Amino acid sequence: MALLSNCPRELAATLDKVSWLGHLSRKFYSSRLAMVKPNAEIYLTVTRLLGTEPTECVFVDDRPANVAGAEQVDMRGIEFTNTNSLRQRLIELDIL
Repeated sequence: MALLSNCPRELAATLDKVSWLGHLSRKFYSSRLAMVKPNAEIYLTVTRLLGTEPTECVFVDDRPANVAGAEQVDMRGIEFTNTNSLRQRLIELDIL
C-alpha cells in the first residue's frame, strides 16, 4: 500500500514523520514528483517506481477527478466517501 498526495513540500516532510503512515510501504508527493493528480503521468510514474502495472493497482481518493485520472491509465478507481463503502468495494474487488 502506498500514498500519493498532492501536498506541498513542507507538509510532505511532516507526513514522512507521522507514525501511523509508517504502515505504508511508499509515499509519493506531487511536490517531489513535479506533477499533480489528476495528470495521467503522475499515476504512471508512481506505478513505475513501485515496479507494478497500473492494471494491478487500486487507487482510492475522495476527489472524483483524481479517481478518473487513475482510471484513465487503467487503474481500478474507488471514490472514498466513507470507510464502510470503501471496505465493501475492496471486498467486491477481492482485495480484503
